[in-house]
Amino acid sequence: MADRGVSTALNYVLALAVVALLVSGLFVGMSGFAEERRDGAVRTELSVVGNRLATELGTAERLALTGDARTVRVGVALPARVSGTDYAVAISRTAPEQYVLVLRAPAADVSATVRLRSRVRVRPTTVGGGDLRVVYDGATDRLEVTDG
Repeated sequence: MADRGVSTALNYVLALAVVALLVSGLFVGMSGFAEERRDGAVRTELSVVGNRLATELGTAERLALTGDARTVRVGVALPARVSGTDYAVAISRTAPEQYVLVLRAPAADVSATVRLRSRVRVRPTTVGGGDLRVVYDGATDRLEVTDG
């Protein structure tokens, strides 16, 4: 009879070990999937935010080109965080009348790039996420993005 008691206990322990192994394998496999989904969500949100900023830069450019504009101010309401992480926007010139907006979320190690054409010069800068302001100064004949 002692053999039967050991056999039942051994079967129970082995069953628990197999279940624990399967569950841990599931968690390990799904963690990579969840991280990929999060990175994709962050990248998509950064792209949307970048396009919104590019649209507002285009609005400020059109207002500046009306001829009578000495100063133009356009407020840009952007989220302070995307998918729960901070981000920054870097604007740089790539060619005459061509600029690139690079939005980076360092915590997620994700970035998105948005291209912009502007006949009015845009000052290269880096700003944090959140409410921004696009300002055109007729004296310098350029657009500048600043914290809101």
